[in-house]
Amino acid sequence: MYRCSDRKLLGLFVLSLTTVIGAEEAVTTPLIAINAGTNVRSIEFSPDGSTLLAGLNDYTAKIWEADSGTLLQTFSGHTWIVYDAQFFPDGSKVVTVSADRSAKIWDVGTGSVIRTLTGHGEEVLACAVSPDGQMIATGGGTTDHSVIVWNATTGSQIDRFVSNNGWIRDLEFTPDGSRLIVISSGQQVFVRQTGPWQTLISFTASNCLRGSVSPDGLFLLVGSLAPHTVARIWDLATGTEVQALTGHSSYVSGTAYSPNGSYALTGAGNGNEVRLWDLSSGSTICTYSGGSPSDISAVDVSPDGNRIVSAEFGGQIRVWQTPFTVPVELSAFEME
Repeated sequence: MYRCSDRKLLGLFVLSLTTVIGAEEAVTTPLIAINAGTNVRSIEFSPDGSTLLAGLNDYTAKIWEADSGTLLQTFSGHTWIVYDAQFFPDGSKVVTVSADRSAKIWDVGTGSVIRTLTGHGEEVLACAVSPDGQMIATGGGTTDHSVIVWNATTGSQIDRFVSNNGWIRDLEFTPDGSRLIVISSGQQVFVRQTGPWQTLISFTASNCLRGSVSPDGLFLLVGSLAPHTVARIWDLATGTEVQALTGHSSYVSGTAYSPNGSYALTGAGNGNEVRLWDLSSGSTICTYSGGSPSDISAVDVSPDGNRIVSAEFGGQIRVWQTPFTVPVELSAFEME
C-alpha cells in the first residue's frame, strides 16, 4: 500500500499525464526484489532504464534486468570490495572502483575488462563518468585524498586534485559536463571547473554523505551522517543551503533526483526507509520499506521517472513503482 499525501500530485507533471496511485500507508511490496547475496555498495539504473548495475562486497559488479531481476552480467577481476559502479552514457560500458586501489572499464556485452586504471595510493571509493563519456573521475579514501580525472579512451590522467579535507565520499559531474562536484569526508564540497581545471567554489556542507546534482545543474542534494537525519539541498553557485528535507529517523545514505527535478529520493540507513519528496513543498509524497533491518546503502530513480530502486547493505535490491507515471518523451521537461 502507499502512504501518499492527498496533495495535487497533478501539479508535478500536469495535463492529466500523472496517474496517482495509493492511499494512506507505506509501500511495502516492491515490483521486484533481488538478493545480491552480499553487501550492496552502489546501485543505478542504466541510461535506458532496462537494467540495474550494482557494486558489491564480493569483489564484483553485476547487472540485472530491471523488470524481472534476471542476472545478465557479472564483472569479475577486482581483488577487493567494489565500492562504486557507473554506466557510461550510451550504456555500452561501465566503470568500477575498488578497495584494491584500481578502477576498471568493462564491456557490458562481454563482461571483459577494457582497461585498468591505477594511480591511487589507497582504496578508491567513488567514480563518475562525464556526460559525453570522454572522462572518468575517481576518488581515493583513507590517506589518499585525491581525485583523478582520466581520459576514458586512452587511460591517461587529465587532472589530479588533492582534497585537504579528508577522503572522497562521492563524485558527480553536472549534466552539461562543465563542473565536477567533489564531496569529501571533511564535510567540504568542491565545485571543480572541467576546463581549464580549477576550483570555482568550495563550501562546508555539514555532516554530508553522498550527493546528487539536479538535472539543471544548479543544486546539490546531499545525505547526512549519523546521528543526523536531514537531507539538504545546496546552491552550487553560492554554496548556500536552500532546502532541508526532514522526516527520516536515521542517517541519510542515498539520494537521487527525478529526471525533471520535481521530486527527490532519499534512503535512510537504520530503519530501511526510502522517501519520495515533493520539492515544491518539501513534504513527503510516499515512503517505501521492505521490512528489512538492513541499512539502505543507495537509491536511484529510473530515467523515465516511473520507478525507483533501493539497495541494502544486507544484499537486497528492490524496485518500486512511483505514485505517478511520467511519459518517457516528457520526463526531461520542467513542468509546473
